[in-house]
Amino acid sequence: MIRKILFPIALLMALALLAYCGDGAGKSSEPVGVGAGQPSIVQLQAVQQTAQTNSTINLKAKVLDGNGRAVPNVPVAFTNLSSIGELSSNQAVTDTLGFATVSIFSAVEGVANVQVEVNSGGGKLRDKKIVFFTVSDLTSGFTLNLAVDNNNDNSFNDPSDFNFFDPAAPHDEAIVRATVLNGSGFPDAGDTVTFDTDNPSVVTFPDGFEKKTNSDGQAFVRIKITPSELTNVTVPVNVTAQSLTGASSVITLFIGPITIGQVTVTANPQSVNSGGNSTISAMVTTAAGSFVPDGTAVNFTTSKGTITPFAQTNQGVATATLTAPTITGSSQTATITASVAGKSATTSLSIIAPTPTPTPTPTPTPTPTPTPTPTPDFTISCTPTTVSSTTTSACTLKALSGFNSPVVLSCSPAAPTGTGSSCSFAPTVVTPNTSGVISTLTYSCGTTTGTASFSVAGTSGSLVKLFTMAVTCP
Repeated sequence: MIRKILFPIALLMALALLAYCGDGAGKSSEPVGVGAGQPSIVQLQAVQQTAQTNSTINLKAKVLDGNGRAVPNVPVAFTNLSSIGELSSNQAVTDTLGFATVSIFSAVEGVANVQVEVNSGGGKLRDKKIVFFTVSDLTSGFTLNLAVDNNNDNSFNDPSDFNFFDPAAPHDEAIVRATVLNGSGFPDAGDTVTFDTDNPSVVTFPDGFEKKTNSDGQAFVRIKITPSELTNVTVPVNVTAQSLTGASSVITLFIGPITIGQVTVTANPQSVNSGGNSTISAMVTTAAGSFVPDGTAVNFTTSKGTITPFAQTNQGVATATLTAPTITGSSQTATITASVAGKSATTSLSIIAPTPTPTPTPTPTPTPTPTPTPTPDFTISCTPTTVSSTTTSACTLKALSGFNSPVVLSCSPAAPTGTGSSCSFAPTVVTPNTSGVISTLTYSCGTTTGTASFSVAGTSGSLVKLFTMAVTCP
């Protein structure tokens, strides 16, 4: 039955690719003001979006100048970016109408993603198109259409909605909408839609991957993009959906480049005695504001003493140990720098010199006892202490003894009422002060029910504070 409903996949991919074409910016190349007769636009067109296996689909690349006129005799490079399909040629030259034509053949079912590239006076022009080969007889039945919104404006399939970690739109989450229609074109309410991806290490479904359609035949799922490495290229990933009635579809999203957004460095404690140790923490986030991939290397240097030269991030944080030099006389200050991928940040550490021993006199005087430096600390309290999927809790973090370091908030365990449940904080990372900083705890029950206890955990370097909470899921 699944193979009979693959026809709508091509229709949805056509809609998605209208929103994403070009050189990785999410649209076809546009006029850039070059002169007449010079390539300024390239558009890849498919004569058909879907074909039977063991057949071909003709692909036409149209090259225009800045005035919208066809440019003949232009070499066009064709590249198949997927493992499905074989191009008849990797290059063609435009004819008098500005078209360069090749074909693609596939003996197996699947999606083929083809890119064209043309040299222009201002650089390279690119466009992409997805076509689909199926063993189905292409008869109609239930259809499933996919759309995406990654900026929470309730407007789906805008050109920017398909791009993640783009400097112009540095998003790492999105809502994917599946619309299921029956053979008569009416919404299919109450259908179960299962979402999946071809790259589960990068694309996850925090609130579960099975959703029910509403009265409009629509099911919504939240996806989160967690890249596995820093990269300066755009990487495509596919999100698929299949309904219980057998309809299915696929949508292609584009991730990258994954770049460093900010580096924050803290020392704990911020002052040490001569020869003492301090833990240096570097928090590294991407341009989208999320943690960098685990294992990202951070380099540490110090102007005084010795420090671990490099460390790798875990949940966005890399830690190193600084050993202060042995000093006499006046106290000194060490400047610590953390660097990663061209971004750096610094913090200062006070090194306290030992108190000189008084010169003996005929009447000895006791050596004054140095006042101990209080250890910076913080507290967590949340009100109310019980949450549900419809209520939130305000968690207040207060600094003690000069504490001034970022604190990462999380729940322990991460899914108190079972798989599919989760909690989140807004914001996730706060720096407490003496008046108190508030982060709002929101709980998502998902499909779980029952009550459970869990802890709100605040972590700053090696310092961890817990506050006991309860959750009720109806």
